[in-house]
Amino acid sequence: LGLAPASGLQPLQVQQVPQAAAPKPLISPKTPVQPEKPRRTMTLTISKPRSLLPPDIVAKPVTSVTPVSAVKTEQPPTGVVVGELTELDPSSVGLLDPATGGFGPHMWRGSDRKRIETMLPRLPMGSLSPTMQSLARRLLLSSSAVPEGQAIAPSLLGLRVERLGAGGLTNETNQLLRLVPARLNDPAFTKAEMEGLLLGGDRASFCVRIEGLVAEDPNPYWLKGLAFCKALEGEVEAVDMAVSILQDQGETGDETFFTLARALTGDEQALVQSLIDPTPLQLAMLRAAQQPLPADAVPGASPGILRAEATMANADIELRLAAAEKAETAGALSTELLSQIYGGIQFNEAELQNWKEQIGKMPGARLNALLFQVATVEVDIQKRMNILQTAWQRGRDEGGFGTMARVTYDLARVVEPEDDLVWAAVDIARALLMVGDVKSARRWFDYVRQLALLPENKPQAVTPVAPVAPASAEADAAPALPKLAVAEPVAIAMPAPPPSPRPVGLAARAVLDLWPMMQLADFTHELGWNPRAVDAWFPLQQKQLGEAVAAERSALLFILFDALGYGLPDAAWDGLLQGSLTVTAYVPSPALVRSLEGAALNKRLGETVLLGLLALGNVGPAGAAPSTLRSVIRAFNTVGLQAEARSLALEAVLGRGF
Repeated sequence: LGLAPASGLQPLQVQQVPQAAAPKPLISPKTPVQPEKPRRTMTLTISKPRSLLPPDIVAKPVTSVTPVSAVKTEQPPTGVVVGELTELDPSSVGLLDPATGGFGPHMWRGSDRKRIETMLPRLPMGSLSPTMQSLARRLLLSSSAVPEGQAIAPSLLGLRVERLGAGGLTNETNQLLRLVPARLNDPAFTKAEMEGLLLGGDRASFCVRIEGLVAEDPNPYWLKGLAFCKALEGEVEAVDMAVSILQDQGETGDETFFTLARALTGDEQALVQSLIDPTPLQLAMLRAAQQPLPADAVPGASPGILRAEATMANADIELRLAAAEKAETAGALSTELLSQIYGGIQFNEAELQNWKEQIGKMPGARLNALLFQVATVEVDIQKRMNILQTAWQRGRDEGGFGTMARVTYDLARVVEPEDDLVWAAVDIARALLMVGDVKSARRWFDYVRQLALLPENKPQAVTPVAPVAPASAEADAAPALPKLAVAEPVAIAMPAPPPSPRPVGLAARAVLDLWPMMQLADFTHELGWNPRAVDAWFPLQQKQLGEAVAAERSALLFILFDALGYGLPDAAWDGLLQGSLTVTAYVPSPALVRSLEGAALNKRLGETVLLGLLALGNVGPAGAAPSTLRSVIRAFNTVGLQAEARSLALEAVLGRGF
């Protein structure tokens, strides 16, 4: 201010000395975040509208989706409605409404939130059942008010997102994440998004975000991700620092991560020999290190991991094929993409011409690709069906029948019924049922049933409408099933003169083999029900399969019929009492069964679906106990899911060799 100093001392001279360079931090300093402004509560005063109806007519209120915490209003004498607006729970968002397959806005009505949030993380997402996959997808994507009660998870939406990711439903997960309100904070959202980037091969976007996550979240998973990104940038010291921190925190169980961290920083001896149930981060590091995929990385992998493994350039082609097949079966890979993968496998001319010689020699997935290619180019219908029959039978024996049926669907659906193909009728109809084309399968069933009603070795024209079996029918003729209502005329090529004997006996056996499947697939109730058909079906099973297998199949079929409301006489059940009175099977806990029955009885739709899928488990309808199938089918029927219940019954028999 221009004032003289109070004393005669000279001013203190200060010299600035530069500081020593500080070590580079592992992560950049975090910019302080301004605290969020407090929210305001808004109160609206709304004038009551004048009614346009006569005074003696009272209009019923129209209800809509109501949040869990209902809005309380009071009606002052002045006719003014005063209420406080409350927000819908952000976990109620979804991609599906009832018009697009959703279970509706009230699917959790009556359910306890704590129970739902406890059970939802255990929802099986790796089932081989298409019906279970569809139900799980609809359950997770439906837009609905959240259940009432205490919340034990950060958000119900986060649990749904995690399960979608576990099922390999990447597109649906990303679409649902776009609906997440900014105010809803759940670590599950970030993890799903980041793992999606890794599985999609977008390492750059992953590494852009990773430093901020390490600063915000102490989860060691993010520190591992940061070490991966630093390794990609060649910052060995930063990688060593991250590894040291992880070890100090006790994170020493992930040996695969530490091996790959060494490999990415120049250790050529660091090789991954085993990778059971890999994580997205481990798979991304393995790919970056250009190491081969271990053989045990496929069998136990989740659907999303299987899809990524199928596209790994540095993986063995046999492993990629096996991963692609399993991913398609689990619903994580489209059938069209698997067909393209099959078509892109290279075979020499000898393998293509002598495909039968490769059975038993060539690895399973590669042999499937060979059979697909040979069947695709074969123009002779008899030879093509022989190839397809071989491929389908291999699928039934080795557990991949559904995948092979879907891949070859376009080849099978265009084949029209004729006498010369009756030998393949059962296999064709079975494959069509497996992909859900009941109408095409019914064409084959109607054809062989009409043919079976003819006198053997007497050429006759077959009319489009099924006639009633004559009293003098041969012993091997089809059982007296109800008259079928055929939607479309059945075109039958008459044999050229001189007429050849028609395969009546072969057709009759085809009718008996197909009858259980077609009865379960009678979604429109056009086939009718004749319990006497069992009298003809069971002896054929005994003759073909033996007493023990026939009894086992009958027990399953009878309990499925019973669950769907088809009555059987006591005499049919009495025959099964002659065998073993105990069974060994996968069964859910009594508590789960009781909860399922209670949810269905009280029409709690979402809870019934969730508990039903949990009861079936990863084994699905093909491996569940008959008693479990009965409980689940009845529960689904009770809450209005009759088509889904019937589909599960059909999958149960198709998955057990029927």
